[in-house]
Amino acid sequence: MPPKERPASAGLRPCENRRSKVDRALACCVHTNGRVDAEEPLISKKAIICLLLCKVKQPTRQHETMFETMALTRGHDVIWCPRINRCFSRVKEGIPIVKITTKKGDTGRTSLLDKRKRVSKTDVRKEINGTLDEVNSVLGLARATCDIERINRLILRVQEEIFMIGSEVAASPDNIEKVERRVEARHVRRLEKGMDSIEKRMPMPENFVVAGATQVSAMLDMARTFTRRAERKAVEGREGEKIRSPQLMKYLNRLSDYLFTLARYYEFLKMGKAEWPAPRKW
Repeated sequence: MPPKERPASAGLRPCENRRSKVDRALACCVHTNGRVDAEEPLISKKAIICLLLCKVKQPTRQHETMFETMALTRGHDVIWCPRINRCFSRVKEGIPIVKITTKKGDTGRTSLLDKRKRVSKTDVRKEINGTLDEVNSVLGLARATCDIERINRLILRVQEEIFMIGSEVAASPDNIEKVERRVEARHVRRLEKGMDSIEKRMPMPENFVVAGATQVSAMLDMARTFTRRAERKAVEGREGEKIRSPQLMKYLNRLSDYLFTLARYYEFLKMGKAEWPAPRKW
């Protein structure tokens, strides 16, 4: 009889078996230049104990009890890096602990780019950035749904530029120079050239378009309407002298037109025709 094949885990020490399971389950860090950069998962107390036991050649119940105490006291301060085969403390390694919930906004006030100055959450700049966040989220939904790569690239470029706009909006006119990347004339020209390129490939509708021909175009139309709202808020901010950039105002105005054009372009590519029936008169 041929010899039976040994399972992959055969011959491994218990700690190695556990380590391989942890590697597959977590795989959470990449070690570069002496630092650890990671999108770190939430590690449970049980996982921490398992990680610490992996460092012991012959773990005993005494080790497990000791490590359980460590896990309880240190919580999620312990993380594991499979690539360099060790676990360590974020505090000792100088890795920042990022907390999503800060509780600083419980009173209805928040900070912008200048952390020292607190403003109301109804401040016009927060309204603009909140609306831009809505635009970006809907664009993300459109990109996740879209099956045309060239459209995906165009959407992603807009999403990245929206973060740039948000940084500029969050800066007060007095400290705007601290913002490294701001909206420039070249960003506005890129949108204009993109629209010109699409208009050369297909005719544009001459009447109002009822949204909903496809899922992706409907999402782009939704993002367009949110962009219009962000533009109206930006006008309010300019009138209150909280927004002074003329290029930012131009960009938001062009962006809504750009998203409308992009929605019609997607419909044209999917349906193979440029026909948009006018809304019926009831």
